[in-house]
Amino acid sequence: MKRLFAVFAVLVAMSVIIVACGGGGGGGGGTTAVTTTQQGAQSAKAGTAAAQNVLSGQSQITGMMNPGSYTGSPVVGKQTNAGKALTLALQRNMPSIKKAKAFALKKATQTQTSNCPDGGTEKFSYDDVNGIPITITYTGCKSGGTVQDGTIQLTGNADMTSMNIAVNMTVIGYDSTYTTKQWQSVDNFSASLSESSTTFTMTMNGTHVEDNFASTPKTKEETTFSNVSISGTDSSTASTMKYDETMNGAMDFKHYENGTLTSGDNESYGNFKVGYTLNTSTNVFTMSIDGSFTLATTPADSCADGTYVFKTVTPITYDGTKQMFTAGEISINDTVVVKYTSTGDVQVSIDGGKTFTSYTDTQFDAMCANL
Repeated sequence: MKRLFAVFAVLVAMSVIIVACGGGGGGGGGTTAVTTTQQGAQSAKAGTAAAQNVLSGQSQITGMMNPGSYTGSPVVGKQTNAGKALTLALQRNMPSIKKAKAFALKKATQTQTSNCPDGGTEKFSYDDVNGIPITITYTGCKSGGTVQDGTIQLTGNADMTSMNIAVNMTVIGYDSTYTTKQWQSVDNFSASLSESSTTFTMTMNGTHVEDNFASTPKTKEETTFSNVSISGTDSSTASTMKYDETMNGAMDFKHYENGTLTSGDNESYGNFKVGYTLNTSTNVFTMSIDGSFTLATTPADSCADGTYVFKTVTPITYDGTKQMFTAGEISINDTVVVKYTSTGDVQVSIDGGKTFTSYTDTQFDAMCANL
């Protein structure tokens, strides 16, 4: 199962093969019982989806805290629906947050109102001589086919290495003449962010609602973030990109079609850790996944639902030049062992490593298509 792998701006095409899902009754310690090797193989995909949520979230955090640093995130698989909403909520408001931070660092008391390109206004208000707190107010701000209304407020320390964000924004996407609504995004969330030269952290609560008026049927997606936190360390060098990240909290996603709830997922993270290292000279990538992830879907999906505890036995190694995995081993719920071999196949055991079943890339790709 070959997947394009882009680690910031330096990665060339790579692939990743971790796959997962769940199902079955309760296992030991409150985890999901895994009774077949296919289910064991699938359970790795849930881990990959959760890992992608962490990686994508981290890239947004570092982008907001360091205005010039955002260049994307590693792609190790599909995100969950709630994970996509988390990324979109942060990404959609990032330009305004970065602009507010830049103005706050000027440390000047003033109110500044600017006209938006196609109508409406953008107003910056500074409340003290340090330039913070700062409030951006959008009133019918038209630009590039979108109309923004609402406020974003930042408070923090003098150098903005620690800041609190309150977002109450509505953004509507129109056609080129601003006559027909195509989509609408409503964000009401708060977030606390901090950074040092080697660490970063974010805690977030609130909601993100996305309407698609142009689709058939019309859709609405609502996501609630409850104490979602992502923290980590950056140990990168000139030749190696290295991040270690931890995610906690819960997210609840609901999908409506023509006003009727049709699907959803509720997910939670317990010290879910993702570590990745890229050697930029050899194009070799390693990744570790540890911690717990729980996914409950509506309607219930036996291929995805469950609670899984991941432990990395040996970091998963991927050779970007050969475009194949060469090594690595993880355990899931203690009894499932997943090994990556030099041939590109993945071996799965559900009896603690006594017997294994091999799956090819193509077989993995066919599993749990919704993740």
